[in-house]
Amino acid sequence: MKTVLCFVALCVALTASRTPTETYPRTVVIDPNFSMFWKFNNTHITIEMHLTMGGWAGLGLTKDPSGAMFPGDVMIGYVLNNKGVIADYHTVGHSPPIKDASQDITLLYAHSDHAGSVLKFVRPLDTGDSQDDITILPGANHVIFAYTESDPANLAYHKTNRGSADIALLDINEPPVGK
Repeated sequence: MKTVLCFVALCVALTASRTPTETYPRTVVIDPNFSMFWKFNNTHITIEMHLTMGGWAGLGLTKDPSGAMFPGDVMIGYVLNNKGVIADYHTVGHSPPIKDASQDITLLYAHSDHAGSVLKFVRPLDTGDSQDDITILPGANHVIFAYTESDPANLAYHKTNRGSADIALLDINEPPVGK
């Protein structure tokens, strides 16, 4: 039990070096180098990601309950020369993601410095793009993530910087807040 608490404290310490751009009712540290904050209303979810590295960050949903990266609906973003870049992709196999024809994501904020990178974006809960996107529903969502440590623009392979977690993005026990 002490080991688990120490690990949780370490994760919080590693990601607490940056304050979110606003107050969020929900937060999770999904990796010692990757944390996310979010809020939602009846139609949209706003997510702010904090990465302690300077590479690209990917966050998405998978239909596979094991957390496999495909079939997946992913967002990939990065900050380069103080300019944020974000795009909507989908995955079909062990290969680079494919950019969606319909870009159902809007970048709200991007920043990078010695402490890492911050990307804040909004997307509809249901994009209407059933071919490439996964609808965010109440209950556990199979969330996938990946990131690189540097060189964000070329979308280099993430190696072991990846994972998955089942997260209730739309907590039905609390009312939705803001957009």
